[in-house]
Amino acid sequence: NLKAASDAYGDSIAFAEQAVARDPANGEWQIGLANARFYAGEALRVQGDLTGAMRQYQAYRDIAQRLVDREPQNERWLLELSYGMGGVAFVHEAQGDFQSARRELESAQQIKEDLARRNPADVERRQAMAGGHIRLGMVLDKLGEVDAALKHFLADLEIRRDLVAHQPDNFALKRNYQVALNYVGGAYEDRGDIAKAAEHYRLRREVAAAYAATDPRNANWRRDLAAAETTYAGVLRMLGSLGEAEQGYGRAIAILRPIVEAAPDLAIRQRDLADAELGLGLTYFERGDLDPAAARAETVGRVLAPLLARGNDREAMRRAADGRLLSADV
Repeated sequence: NLKAASDAYGDSIAFAEQAVARDPANGEWQIGLANARFYAGEALRVQGDLTGAMRQYQAYRDIAQRLVDREPQNERWLLELSYGMGGVAFVHEAQGDFQSARRELESAQQIKEDLARRNPADVERRQAMAGGHIRLGMVLDKLGEVDAALKHFLADLEIRRDLVAHQPDNFALKRNYQVALNYVGGAYEDRGDIAKAAEHYRLRREVAAAYAATDPRNANWRRDLAAAETTYAGVLRMLGSLGEAEQGYGRAIAILRPIVEAAPDLAIRQRDLADAELGLGLTYFERGDLDPAAARAETVGRVLAPLLARGNDREAMRRAADGRLLSADV
C-alpha cells in the first residue's frame, strides 16, 4: 500500500522536523530527518511522482551536505551524502536526463572511493563503491559511452571477486558476484564480443549453481540459476551451439515451472519462464524444428496471459509480441 506508506513517511518527517527544531545542532536528529525524506522519496518514485520524489531526495542530500560542511571528515555524513546524490540520480534517470544523473553519480562515487581507501578492510564501504560502479556503468551505457561503461562494470567485478575470495562462505557476496558477472557479460554482448560474453555468462552460471545447490528450497537462488542458464543459452545460440543452448533452456524451464506454480502472482518469475520458453522456441526454429517451435510460442502466450490480463505490464507485452513474431515466422 504505497499511499499508506507515503502517509506514514509524511508523519515521520513531521516528527523529525519537530525534533530538529528543538535541537538544530543534533546531527543524529538531522540524519533521522534525512532518512525520513529518503524513504518518502522512494515511495513517491515507485508511485511515479517524480517531482515529489526529487523534492524529497534533494532535501535528503542537502541535509547531508550541511552536516558534511560542518564536519568534513565525518565518514557517516559523507556516506549519507553519497546516498542522497544517488537518490537524486534515480529521478534524473527516470526522466531521461542521463547527463545530470552522471554528474550526481560521479560525485557520489568519488566519496565512496575515498571512504573505501580510508577503510580498505571495511566490506560495507567496498560494496558501496562496487554498487556505485554499477550505477555509473548503466548510465554511461545509456549515454552510448560503452567503453567507459565496461570499465565501471569490470571495476565492480574485480571488487566482488575479491570480496568472495576473502569470504567464500558468504552467500550474499556470491549473489552480488554473479550479478557483476552478468553486467560484464552484457557489456561485452552489446559490443558484439560474444565469446567474452559467453565466458562471463558461463562463470555466472557456475557461481549460481554452486550456491543454489547448498539450499535447493531457496526459490530466489534457484531463480538466479535459471536466469543464468537462460542468459548463457542465449549466447550459445548466437555462437551456433544449438544443442547446448537447448539443454540450457531446458534446465531453466525445469527450474522455473515449479517456482512459478508455487508463487503464480510473482510477475518476475513468469517473465523469466517466458524468456526461457521463447529462447527454446527460437532454438528449435533456427534448427528447422518448426512444430516444437510453434508449441513453445504458444506456451509463451499461456505463461504471460495472467500478466497481460492486468493490462499495464509492458515487459510482458514485449515478450508476448516476441512470441507472436515467432509464431508468425513458423
